[in-house]
Amino acid sequence: LMKVFFSGNVSPNQSIAMLQKFIAGCQAYLEELSRTPESISQYGQSVEPYQALYWKLTADFGNSFMEMCIAWAQRCIAKLEPLV
Repeated sequence: LMKVFFSGNVSPNQSIAMLQKFIAGCQAYLEELSRTPESISQYGQSVEPYQALYWKLTADFGNSFMEMCIAWAQRCIAKLEPLV
């Protein structure tokens, strides 16, 4: 967010590129998270079901947060594009 806050000192094209890179990073993280349910299923067999539920809740937060970050960055890009 600090980069975005101070992005008024660079061109809109540079800001868009920065946000696109941020989106790519978030998408890569989502790709990693997509393997989490399989891990939870595998390791969840060694604990009580309610314990594995907390792992699922945590993974859900990570997934939701990354999706929110991507949507936010896309909205930012849409607002910057008319300035290019």
